Amino acid sequence: MISAQLEKLRKDSVELQRFADRLRKEGNHELVKKIVAKRNYLNQRIENVYGEMTG
Repeated sequence: MISAQLEKLRKDSVELQRFADRLRKEGNHELVKKIVAKRNYLNQRIENVYGEMTG
């Protein structure tokens, strides 16, 4: 179950990056900062949970 959740979070991270790239092209830099911060938090959480599973 946890591995399925991690995979979903990884896909969400990829989608956030695509969304940030699109916003950057549109010139919405303030929203890009927020999306990138959210993605960074998500990636950190993924690493922490994965580390707990393997460690």
